[in-house]
Amino acid sequence: MEHQISSDVDLIIYLINSDPSPSTTKYYVTAWSLQQASPVFSRIIVPGPRFRQPFRTRYAGKECLTITLEDDDPEALRIVFNLLHLNKKPLPAIKKLSWNTMREIAAIWDKYDISNLIRPPWVTHFQTKMLSFGYEDWLLVGRVFNEERDYAKLTALLVIELAEAKPKGKVTRLEHTAFFRAESPVDLSMWPDSIKNHITTERSRLLDGICSLMSRWKRKYRSGLPPIYCACLGDISYNLHQSLSDELRILFKGMDPSVGDQRPYVSFLRRITHLSNPFRRGVDPSAPAWNWTGSILELQSILGKFANKLPARRVRQLSYTVDNARLFRPCPVEELTLEMMHEFRVVTAVVKGINTDGKEVDFVFDRLIPDYAKDAHWGWGYPRTNWHVLSVLGLSIFVVSLLASAVMAAAAAWLM
Repeated sequence: MEHQISSDVDLIIYLINSDPSPSTTKYYVTAWSLQQASPVFSRIIVPGPRFRQPFRTRYAGKECLTITLEDDDPEALRIVFNLLHLNKKPLPAIKKLSWNTMREIAAIWDKYDISNLIRPPWVTHFQTKMLSFGYEDWLLVGRVFNEERDYAKLTALLVIELAEAKPKGKVTRLEHTAFFRAESPVDLSMWPDSIKNHITTERSRLLDGICSLMSRWKRKYRSGLPPIYCACLGDISYNLHQSLSDELRILFKGMDPSVGDQRPYVSFLRRITHLSNPFRRGVDPSAPAWNWTGSILELQSILGKFANKLPARRVRQLSYTVDNARLFRPCPVEELTLEMMHEFRVVTAVVKGINTDGKEVDFVFDRLIPDYAKDAHWGWGYPRTNWHVLSVLGLSIFVVSLLASAVMAAAAAWLM
C-alpha cells in the first residue's frame, strides 16, 4: 500500500510489519517536515558520518532518500505524517477516530519523540473518557501529550479496581498482563514503566495491610473456646446475624463459593433450644494466611453488604461505636464485623496516585469510589437521602390528610 503525503517528495519511507502478517507500506513525504518535528527522525534521515547513510532512489524525476521503519501501525503512521505536514483534509473526524488508533498515534509520538507543538485534535475528545473501562492506556496517551487533569486520579482508581488474573490454559495475546478490570484483561504493554511500577506497588501496599488485618481477624474468631457466637437468640436481629456469620465465614475462607453449602441444616427448634454456633465449622487455624486476588473495590463492596445486616446508626457512627463498644455492648458477631469494617477503613483511608511528572497525589478512598460502585458503599462520606423512606412518609402524610379532610367534610355536612 502507498500513501502520498506530500506533493514535494524527497523522502520515501518503507514501513515493514511482521505481525499479524508480513506487509510493506510506502509513504511519500518531505524530509524537512519530519526533521523539524522529531529529533529521532532527524537522526534517521541524516545520520552521523560513522553510521550507514540512507539509500537514494529516483522518483518522479527526482532523487529521493529512502529509509525503513519497523512495526508501527500503518494507519496511525499515515495520520501522524499528515499532521506533521499540516494536511487537514486527510485526517479523520474527531468522533470517527477509534481509540485503538489514538493509542497507536501516542505510541508513535513517544517512540519518535515528536514535538508537542503539534497537537493531535482528538486528545481532548478522549480525555473525557479516560476513567471509563477500556481506556486504561490513557496512562500512555496522557503522559505523551502532557494531560495532567485527572491523570493521577486514574492511576489511583486503577489501584483499587485492578484484580489479579489467573489465566487458564495457554495465554497468547496478553501474556504480559497480570490484571483484570471489570472481569476484562488489561493490557499493560503500553503503560510507562514508572506508572506501571507505582500502580502495582501501591496496590501491593494496600493489599498487604488488608490481608494482615483479615488474617488477624481470622485467627481472632478461632482463638476463643467456644468460638464467637451470636448472642441475640430470641431477638429480631438473630436471623440477620446468622446470615452475616455465614458470609463472614466464607470471607475468611477466601471467598470460596462452595463453603456456604458445607454447613449442615440446623432446624429452627434446635436454634432456639441449643446455642448453635455459626462459626463451628469455621476455617482450620492451621490454614495459610488469608489472601485476596480480587480488586480492593470488590472487597470493599463485600464488606459494604454487611452493613445491611447491622443497625444503620452503628454503621454511620462506625468509629465511635468501635471506640465505645463497652457502652453499646454489641453482639459478638456484630462487634467483629464493625471492628473489621473500621480497620479496613483505616488501612485504605488514603490511595496514592501519580502524575505524569512522577509526583504522588493522595486520594481519599471514599471520594475515589466511582458512581457504579457507590450502591455498595456503607456511608463513609456519601450521606445519601433514603428516597424510599421519604416517599413512604410523604404518602402516609397524604393519606392522613385525605382522611382528615373527609372526616371534617362529613362533620360539617352533619352539622348543617
